[in-house]
Amino acid sequence: MLTPTATPETTALLERLRLLPTDPSQPFAIPAVLHPLLSVAQMQRQSNVAQARVWLEYRLLALLAITGWSLRWALTEWEAHMRGIGPKSGSIKRAVRRLETCAWQRKTIRTVGTYSLVRLSPEAKERLQAVGIEPVESEWEHIERLHRGDTTLQQKHTAALCAFAWQARRRGWYTQVCPILDDPFAEPDLLLQRGDERVYVEVQRRGGSRYNRMAKWSNLARIQGFVAVCVMTPEALHYTQRELSSQHHRHILLTDLHTLRYEEPSELWSHRHGMDDEQVPF
Repeated sequence: MLTPTATPETTALLERLRLLPTDPSQPFAIPAVLHPLLSVAQMQRQSNVAQARVWLEYRLLALLAITGWSLRWALTEWEAHMRGIGPKSGSIKRAVRRLETCAWQRKTIRTVGTYSLVRLSPEAKERLQAVGIEPVESEWEHIERLHRGDTTLQQKHTAALCAFAWQARRRGWYTQVCPILDDPFAEPDLLLQRGDERVYVEVQRRGGSRYNRMAKWSNLARIQGFVAVCVMTPEALHYTQRELSSQHHRHILLTDLHTLRYEEPSELWSHRHGMDDEQVPF
C-alpha cells in the first residue's frame, strides 16, 4: 500500500488534531455537547479500549470538519496511518458506523470502483461550532455548489474529483477542488501545489462534447502553458493523448484514476510530454 506523504500541511493538521477541545470533567474528556455524536453513552466504563474507540470517532469527526475531505477512504486511511493500524480494521469500521449514524451524511457512488462521499450533518456542524471547531465547506458541498447541481452524472464527477484529489495528496500534493480564478473562461476542476509546482487539472469522465473538452484544455494551456488531465482508465488516457496531439498541444501531463487506485504508482503522472522544456513553468 502506498504510504501517504508527509507535508507541511499534514504536519499542521496533526497539531490541530492534537489540540482538539477537551473537558476533563466529562467522560473521556470529550465535551458534553459532542456526546450525542459519539459512543460516549454506550461505554460501560472508562477503560483504555473505550477511550481509544471514542477518541477515534472524535478525531475522524474533526478531520472531516477541519479538512473538508469528502472521500471517506481519505479520512479513514489517513487516520489509520497515523495510528499504525489498517484502514479496514474493526476499530475503524465501528467508528465509521457510529459517525454515519449520528454525524455524517453519506452517498455511495460507482465510478472506477465504488466510492463513499461524506459530509457533516447540520447537527454535527452546530455541535462542533459550539466547542470552537468551525467546519470548512466539504469538497462535496463545494463542488455541488459551484457545479450547480447534484444529478447522477454530477455525483459521479464529484466522486472522481475527490478520489483524484486524495491520490494527489497521498503523493505529497496540496489540493483545492474547483479553485476560483480571475478568468471568466478557465474553470479547472482542481489545483495541485507542491513546493514551487502549481498545476491546474481537469478530471475527465466519459461523455461531453469534443468541442467542450477542447475548450477546457485550451484554457488550461493558456493559463499555465500546459494541459493536465486525469481520465478514468488507461484506455481513456491513450484516446485523450491522441486527441490532445491532434490539437497540437505540445506540453501535456496525463494520468488515470484506475491505475492510481489499483496499481498505486509512486508518481502521480503516468504520461509527460514536452514537460522538460525550459519554457514550461513546471
